[in-house]
Parts: sequence; structure tokens; C-alpha cells
Amino acid sequence: PGISLKKYVSVDGGSTWHDAETAPGPTTEVGDSVRFKFVVSNTGNVTLTGIKLIDDTLDLSDLTYPDSLSSGSSFERILTGVEVKEEGQHVNIATVTGQYESQTYSDTDKAYYTGVKTEVSAPVITVKKYVSVDKGSNWLDANTAPGPSAWVDDEVWFKFVVTNTGNVTLTNLSLSDNEYSLSGASIPASLDIGKSFEYVLTGIKAKLGQQSNIATAIGEYGNQTVIDTDIAHYKGFRKDIPTPSTDGYGNIPLPFIIGSLTLTGGLLLRKKWVQS
Repeated sequence: PGISLKKYVSVDGGSTWHDAETAPGPTTEVGDSVRFKFVVSNTGNVTLTGIKLIDDTLDLSDLTYPDSLSSGSSFERILTGVEVKEEGQHVNIATVTGQYESQTYSDTDKAYYTGVKTEVSAPVITVKKYVSVDKGSNWLDANTAPGPSAWVDDEVWFKFVVTNTGNVTLTNLSLSDNEYSLSGASIPASLDIGKSFEYVLTGIKAKLGQQSNIATAIGEYGNQTVIDTDIAHYKGFRKDIPTPSTDGYGNIPLPFIIGSLTLTGGLLLRKKWVQS
């Protein structure tokens, strides 16, 4: 009596079968399915009965077997729909048993495969625009109005920070502003994952009133273009117009005096003068 088992693995739906008895075996994506083929042969010179297959990892309970296997005969069974749930090396061992009279005969075979997780390309670029009214001593991410206050014709500085926040290297980079020329910026040919570059624009004279301007960063990966924008605000005041006490930005809070009227909490109150 004698029995033999060969176990094969397929990662392409059964088009190709691998006798993967040694690591690493074929490679397949996590989330995909693999198939296993079991070929059982009677290598002895007598008929075997009670044939069964088991596996140390796989559930083979749905497989069926012949009642007997004559000398020199074989049969095969295929297990489908085995999901690759984890990355790394996988191996499982199958065992076949058959009986002749009161003796049990067996054989084993293993199959290897490797699960991999290919990261999907996700190019992303981020730009942050900061404003300073004290020549770079303090930078404010003034995304909302009014932003910091500046005297008209005093200098306002802007800092632009461009970062690759995706998972691939970006090329064909550009940085622009809807109001100011950024021709002095030194822009790299490419930007690796997690890397940044910055540019500081100086010598901008503050304008009167509420100001806002928008920076735009662009990068490419293959045929994909990614873009991001960021806005910065500041407010300009004239020195020849007296202003009362200010808030943390230097802006004029309520209440404030207009002639002989005081505006406070939305109420307009008239001053009353009394002669002694």
C-alpha cells in the first residue's frame, strides 16, 4: 500500500498552479483570493479506502472523496475563495490518509504564498500662508478676517510653506499668489514624501482697510495634478487718524467714540453735558 499527496497553489484564479513547497511561493495582494489544488494518488499495488484530506489551516469539510482508490489511480480536488487577509509569508500543510485492511497510510505536502499590500498612489500637496507685521518676529496663520493690524505703508511680510503630504514624490511644482509676485521663490525640481520648502516675501507696504490674498501651490505625479490654496488677512490703519484701545490684533473693538456718540453692545447712547 502507498498514497501520495501533491498540493498546489494558484494566485490567478486557477490559470497557473505552483508546486510551492518552499518559501516564498507566489505573491498576491491582501484582499485577493487564492486557490489550492490537492492531487491524491494511490502509489501502491492494492486498493485504498477511507480516503480523507485535512489541512492545518484550511477548512476542507466541503470536499468529497471517492469510496476507494485503486492502484495507480488519482483524483484531485480544488478549494476556492481563500481570502488573503494579512501581509507576509503564508504556509499551510495538507495531509491525506487512506486505509488498507487495518492499516492507515498517509502523506503530507505544504504550499507557500506571500501576501503583499501595494500602497495606492495618493499625491497630495499642502500650502500654508502666514503673515507678519513685525518683520518676521511673529507669524500668524490669519485664515480669517481681520488678521493682524498694520499701519499703512509699514512693511507686511508673508511666509509660504509648501509640503508634500501625500505618499509619492511630486514634480513640476509651482507657487503663486493672486496679488503678489513670487518670482523670487526657489522652487525645487521635486518634493519627496513629507518634505517641505518655504519662501518669505518681504517689503510689501500695507494698504488701508481689510486685506486678503490667496496663495496657490501645484504639483504633479504622473498624469495627476494636485493643488492647494491658503488665504491670509491683515487690516491696514492710517497713523493720522487717532484710534482708541485695540484688541489682541491691534484692531478697534467696540465700544468706540464717534463724535458725541458712544456705540456699545449695539446700543447708541447720547452723551449729556451738565453745566455747574
